[in-house]
Formats: sequence, structure tokens, C-alpha cells
Amino acid sequence: MNQSKISVRYAKALFLLATEKDLIDEIKNDIDYIKLVSETVEEFRFLVESPVVETSNKREAFVLALKGSVNQITLNFIDLVTKNKREIFITDICRNFLDLVRKNNGIESASFITAADVDQSILANVKEIADDYFKTNVELSSIVDKKILGGYILRVGDKQFDASINSKLKKVKQQLMNTNFEK
Repeated sequence: MNQSKISVRYAKALFLLATEKDLIDEIKNDIDYIKLVSETVEEFRFLVESPVVETSNKREAFVLALKGSVNQITLNFIDLVTKNKREIFITDICRNFLDLVRKNNGIESASFITAADVDQSILANVKEIADDYFKTNVELSSIVDKKILGGYILRVGDKQFDASINSKLKKVKQQLMNTNFEK
């Protein structure tokens, strides 16, 4: 089965359960925490990805690591994912679950990409402009990418506004290559 389908199905199942139990906000916080751990803690990634560690040991480690920090429903869900040998998909399941929560709450995910760190007041202004322009609540994340050289790229959903120096230089280069010089 396609990895994406697996992640989406598990995320939808957890979302439906959280909705049914009226625990969306609490489960969302748990999933935010698990996603952060899965992306930043090397030992967690090793445990998840290791084919050598037995499933029973993984389940026990997850329970020890998460018990008391997350809701019992979240803990049972992670245990089920591991029991079904789908733990490799935990990060993707978390991402898909958070997408479902944003969609349910009418929140659009956005990225503001710059060549250097941006002041929080600028981010607040960009968020306000994006909220007004897209007529929705935008969840804005800031990303630093030195390759763009300067300017910014704003991605909101499937739309992108590219005002980076790098893209402008590419356009100039393309124009020069398409220009026919005659003597």
C-alpha cells in the first residue's frame, strides 16, 4: 500500500476519534509534541526506523516515553500504529492529522521564506496581510533559506508569491539567453 495512503488513513481515524470524543485540541497538542520529538530527537528516529528492535520493545519504549505526557487515546493510538508495524509513518501521520485539524478550523498553512531571520513584528504584518488577502486565518511559519539571496517567498496552500532575488536573477538570465543579438 502507498505510504501516503497509510499515513492519511491513520490520521483520519485519529481525527474522527478525537472529534467523536470532543478532544481535538488536546489530541492536537499531543500530536504536535510527538511530531516535534520524531523530527528532532535522534534516538526516537533510530527506535522508529530500526528493523532490529522488536515491535514489543518499541511499544514498551513508546509507552514509557509518552505515558503521563499525552492523553490515553493518543498513547493507545501510537501503540496501535506500532503494533501494526506502521511506526515508520508516525511523522507523516502526525503531519496529516495536523493538516486535518487546520482544515477543520479553517486555518491555511503558510511559509514565509527569507534569506535571513525576520523580526516578529514583520512576521505579524505578513500574517495580517495574508489573512486579509486570502480571507482566512493563516498559520505562518518562518523559514531561512540563504539560497534565495534576498527578498522573500510566501507560500500559502498551493499558491506561491516569489519576490526573491534568486528568482529575479533567473528571469534576467532567461531573458538574456532568449535575446537575439545582432551586429
